[in-house]
Amino acid sequence: YKHIIMKLYLARNKNGRLHLYNHFPFKVGEEWRSYHGYLLRLHKHQFPEVKWEDEKPTEVKLVIK
Repeated sequence: YKHIIMKLYLARNKNGRLHLYNHFPFKVGEEWRSYHGYLLRLHKHQFPEVKWEDEKPTEVKLVIK
């Protein structure tokens, strides 16, 4: 079986909103942005380890078996 692996990024805006991106985001003002927008908005209580103060987004991998 082949596995499909997709690299994604989690980042939290200063207001607490958490987004999942499929392109590397960057900070602009008080939020993270990507030239392609975000893929999905997650519930703000998910992934509490992802903070606004982080210097870079958190890389995650989606693996489909």
